[in-house]
Amino acid sequence: MLVTGIASVFSLSLQAIANVSVSKNKLVAINLAQEGIELVRQIRDTNEIKGIAWDTGFFPAGCGVGNETDASGLTIPNLTPYSPGRYIKYPDDKGLYSYDSGSDTIFKRQIIVEKPACGGSWPRGDVDNDNEVHIVSTVFWNEKSVAKSVKLEEVLYNWK
Repeated sequence: MLVTGIASVFSLSLQAIANVSVSKNKLVAINLAQEGIELVRQIRDTNEIKGIAWDTGFFPAGCGVGNETDASGLTIPNLTPYSPGRYIKYPDDKGLYSYDSGSDTIFKRQIIVEKPACGGSWPRGDVDNDNEVHIVSTVFWNEKSVAKSVKLEEVLYNWK
């Protein structure tokens, strides 16, 4: 009876520890997905400051095609075509997530930016407006041999 009780407590403890790891990975993924949206917002804001078209640099791989970027420096981020085999690294020399330095993590991030004219899954139906883009930031990872993902979406506007 005592052995059964100890085994039950031990089993519950192991399950709780495993759940903490799952929760931590999902939290990191959510934050990386949000960072993807914020980096696109930073590109828009910098374009306005420079006096160039607000959506310059949003479509390096084509409209509605996956991209990636990181906040590894103090320079303005650039979207580059998404590479499914490329993992986000951690930590870089500043203690941040990056594609340039650090050790591979379990996370990959894809950022899709599309205009209404691109088609695709426009969140508010058919909109014919060149002053907004739909951002979809998705982070992928595998956990215990199960593919996981977190997807965040936002409509970003040309506020000028």
